[in-house]
Parts: sequence; structure tokens; C-alpha cells
Amino acid sequence: MSPDEPPTSRWQLRVLDGPLRGATHLLRERTSIGRSASSDLQIIDTGVSRQHAMIVRNEQGEHVLIDLASANGTLVDGKRIDRLVLQPNTIFRVVETEIRFESARAEGSAERAAPVEVVGKTDARTLRSTAELRLEDLDLMPPPVGEAPSREVLAGPERHPVLFDGPDGTEHDGRLIDDILEYRRLRSQCLRGGLAQAAQRRHFHALQERLQQPPAAPPVSKRAFYRFDCWFPAILRFAAGEEQRCWVRDFGVDGAQLKLEGHQIHRHSITWLALELVVDGRPRSEILAGRVVWTDGDYLGLAFSGPPRSEDGRYASGPAVREVVEDTRPMRDASSPRLRLANGED
Repeated sequence: MSPDEPPTSRWQLRVLDGPLRGATHLLRERTSIGRSASSDLQIIDTGVSRQHAMIVRNEQGEHVLIDLASANGTLVDGKRIDRLVLQPNTIFRVVETEIRFESARAEGSAERAAPVEVVGKTDARTLRSTAELRLEDLDLMPPPVGEAPSREVLAGPERHPVLFDGPDGTEHDGRLIDDILEYRRLRSQCLRGGLAQAAQRRHFHALQERLQQPPAAPPVSKRAFYRFDCWFPAILRFAAGEEQRCWVRDFGVDGAQLKLEGHQIHRHSITWLALELVVDGRPRSEILAGRVVWTDGDYLGLAFSGPPRSEDGRYASGPAVREVVEDTRPMRDASSPRLRLANGED
């Protein structure tokens, strides 16, 4: 969270169904919902408008849901609304996705030193009580010999510490995920009109300096951002509702490399990467939409949804966004949801 924002948020959105189910989003002064990659809560569905709805906090501290003249509307109790003051546990629908407005628990400080862990098996026990499960209860893949980073999946509890190796060999803990997600949020905010607070801008540039490859670095790839080596389990979701377990082999701002044994996933498939985390002893879901940009045997490259990027790797901001070259490669299925990605292969 940016330095100029409060350390906790009283209210959040929780997605109840669809590929984003389980994901939560902390509410701020203004929170946008839509199909656009610059939306705070992006819903990839052809029936969702690019700027579909917004939640704003009024002078009384209430959160107001506003439909932005969307084509298919925003519904509460089956009725289309234009503007509604949200009450605790109000459920509203954006096309096929149900979302609940709910209280967010304050972040605790007693366990700040606790490692970030990922849950390899998601059921009522692991998500609600983060109960520890035995590894032998699962049919998870072991790391490939000679290919995984120097991180061994610990025997015993089915909760894996999330650790990363940077390009320079520096070790990072699982809170790197929070840095990456926060950078993506601030980058989207820049595209919508910039960062008003000086502290926000400083925080954004500090994250960018940490995550972005320097221009003078040897061009080993077209990637604008570092990839961090890792090895932890995740779930890959698809629009039709099916899921496949996978292992995350590297992770960065704009994509990830995954391993799925014997997969039949095609290039250009739209997917959602679901990370079931335990942070400070509490369960949390993080879900990133993306497209498969390459496959090679059991491996595939996933490019996360994001703002368009120019050929020299720089991201556009403000009105210039419309002038930037976008990914125009054909989709595998013309009826699939459309997804804007940064240019370039994974």
C-alpha cells in the first residue's frame, strides 16, 4: 500500500464466483470496475463494459456504487441500479460475476515476521482455518531435477514458504508478491490520470526501480521487468470453469512461467492464475488474468493483462495510451474474451 494511504482499509470487495472467485480488493477513495486493463477490478467478460462501474467514498464516509452507463448494467437483487449506497454484505452483479461489499479485517502486527506461504490444496479447511495438511494427502508434482531454484518443498504441512531468487542471486521473501501487485495497481492509476500525492509517486518510482530492468542491462529478452525464480504451487483457471494445478517457476510484473505436466493448453488461451496465500497467518487469494503466449512441452509462458507497451518497452501514460501499438495477434477462438496485454512475448 502506498505511504500516503492508511495502513488498513475497513471495506473491501470479494468476488464470489467466476474465475476471480475468492479474490478481494481493498476499497479506496475511488475504485473502478470494468473490462479495461486499467480498472482496479478487471473482469474479463465480453458483456462487461470497459468502464462498467465505480465505487466512490462520499463526504459521509459511505461507499456509493455507481453504474457508468454500462451496456448490461449493474444489478442488486436482480434490479438494475444507477447509484446505490452500499450496506455491509450487499451483493451486486456485473454481468455474470457476483461481488460482495464487506468489512475488511485490519492487518495484524503480531505476526509481521511470519513468512508468506502458499496453500497447495484449497478446500474449506485450508481457506477458512488454514489448517495444516500432510503432503502425502496430495498428488502434487515434485520440482524437476536440476531445473528448479534451490528451494525445496518442505515435507509435512501443505503450506509452502514463498521465496524468490533475483537475477543477481539476491533472495527475496514472499512479500515481493505484494510489491509486484502494488506496482501494478499504481501503474494502472497512472494510466487513469496520474498519482496526485508526492508520496505515492515516490513509492511508485521506488518499486519501479526495484522491479524494472535497467535500460543499460544486456538485452537478454524483450522483457521490461525482471523475472524472479521461484517454485510454488498455484491453480490455473479457465473461462469455462475448469481448473488445473501447476507450479510457478518464475514470476514478475507482467507474467510468469508455469509447469503443468501433460497439459493440452493452447497458445492464446485466456487464463487466470490463482495464488492461495497465507499472509501473517491469514488466508488471502490473489488472482491475475493473462494469456498463454508460448508453450513448450510441460511448460508455458503466461503474460498478465496490463497496459499496452510501445516497441521500446516503455509504458504509455495519459492520452498517449491510445497511440501505443497494441497486441493484435489473432485469438485461438474468436468467441473467447478479449484481453489487452503488453506487447512482446513472455
